[in-house]
Amino acid sequence: MGLTPIALLFTLFNLPILIAQWIGVLNLRRKREGASWILMLTGTIIGSLTPLLPILRLILSGLSVRIPNLGEWFIFLPAMVGILGSMLFFVGFAMHALRISRGNDRAAELEQLAAAMAQEIDRLKAERGTP
Repeated sequence: MGLTPIALLFTLFNLPILIAQWIGVLNLRRKREGASWILMLTGTIIGSLTPLLPILRLILSGLSVRIPNLGEWFIFLPAMVGILGSMLFFVGFAMHALRISRGNDRAAELEQLAAAMAQEIDRLKAERGTP
């Protein structure tokens, strides 16, 4: 029972995704914006361990003789762990995106307020006749 072609394909498919996740997490490490960064980091670490689980399954396959149903249950473990890692990363990513969106909305509001105040100052200067 070696590494199946499907497991190899799964690993090769996830490799670019993991690289992109690591690049994003490492670029955000300076900001460390609370729970969103921690969730993204945790999901990326879990996702990075996922390709190692089929190898662990091979190592533990000898135990399946002694422990009933271990082999059947362990077949689905890499997929479950991979999904958990992806879910954690994407929840953190969504939280980070919401924070950025709120910041951009607030900056736009402040720019509008500053423009309105400048127009009001210009109007008051025009009424007084001062340059």
